[in-house]
Amino acid sequence: MQPFPSFSPLQARKVPPASEKLVPAPLPDPQVKETDQLPEEITVRAFKPAAPNKPEVPALKLPAEDPDTTTDRPSSVGPRLGFEPLSAPSDADLALVVKAPKQAALGGNATFEVVVRNGGSEPLEAVVVTVDFDDDLIFSGRVEKRVTKAIGKLAPGQSSEMRLTLASHRLGKHACRFEVTAEGTSPITREVTVEFRQPKLDVKLIGPARRTVGSRAEFIIKVANVWTEPINDLTVTLSHDATLSPHEVTGGFKQDANHLSWTLGRLAPGDGVQVQAEFDCRHLSEQACLAVEARGNDDAFETIESCLTVTSVPGQIDLRVSDRSEPAKVGGEVTFEIVLQNLGLQPLTTSRLDLQGSEHLRFKDHSARLNDQAITLTKSEQDGRWTLIVNQPLPPDATLKLTVQAIALKPGDAELLVTATGDDDSPVETSEFTSINE
Repeated sequence: MQPFPSFSPLQARKVPPASEKLVPAPLPDPQVKETDQLPEEITVRAFKPAAPNKPEVPALKLPAEDPDTTTDRPSSVGPRLGFEPLSAPSDADLALVVKAPKQAALGGNATFEVVVRNGGSEPLEAVVVTVDFDDDLIFSGRVEKRVTKAIGKLAPGQSSEMRLTLASHRLGKHACRFEVTAEGTSPITREVTVEFRQPKLDVKLIGPARRTVGSRAEFIIKVANVWTEPINDLTVTLSHDATLSPHEVTGGFKQDANHLSWTLGRLAPGDGVQVQAEFDCRHLSEQACLAVEARGNDDAFETIESCLTVTSVPGQIDLRVSDRSEPAKVGGEVTFEIVLQNLGLQPLTTSRLDLQGSEHLRFKDHSARLNDQAITLTKSEQDGRWTLIVNQPLPPDATLKLTVQAIALKPGDAELLVTATGDDDSPVETSEFTSINE
């Protein structure tokens, strides 16, 4: 089966009056696009199309609030089931968190999100993550059942994130074992089990694993009919943690407390639909979770969940990335906007951006502006990766906006990983997904 070979446009619906509310005046947000307006109440405006060559559909837009960096706040309300977060004790210098779905579609993928963190006051050296998995789990392109990732050095408070995607063609529960080691510390191990089952619906929830407070996180929901018969009366419900506030949502939705839902109707065999939601990350959160429920007739029912970690800006650099042309079409152009801001009291004398795209992308061109003045960056390229050097200091509060164009090479969920390095050589990473359709 070819996943999501076609997408259906959604019709506009007015926002329910119950969802109208006022919020405090926003702070300036470097991620806000130049055409964005921050209204004083909820409005509906055109958003990215649900599929290529389809009319745009309206979306919910909410103003941004002042970011809340306190943790002394009421406990959030949101999805907490269907996901396995496993973490080390909070007082450990070396911490390991593994997040994985409890269930996955037979023949499909299960993605394990791994975060390794130095929670101590001293650097950790020779940090290595090793993963062993059952024979029935498949790592694409490799036959061995053991993979290793050398992280190297982790400074105090620094984290390293990675994703491991495994598939299986055998029904049942299959285990994956993770171990992280570092010099002078005891190893930490975790085991996660995923059940592979035969579904009627294939549901994907695609989005970032980490954001900083005051930024935004966009999630893409894809639902495909993998059954031999049509599925009628399809509804998709997105439940989100109270720490995440909807900013833009694909039109045709209904809104309730911490829930967004779409009534999508009939889905023919092999067809798929896509909706999107972008959230303001207003509060610190170790796990701000989202859960998708897709339900149709004849017991067609699937759920999936993902969790987002919202952190404070770790140092002098705030780094954000967003896409501006989603979804894209194979052969078309994808545009990303990268924002680098100096939050320190001293100028950044050196700064570097490293860009790595997934196999779906080939970088084409870039342009940069420092505080709205066009500047030239020094570019080097190796194996499709770009390194961009800023040739002048970034003053305190200065904002560098970088626009990157890439060519969409193949259909799928493309990812752009951006790493920024400043004077202290401590890298800051963030990523953005974008959909590419045939």
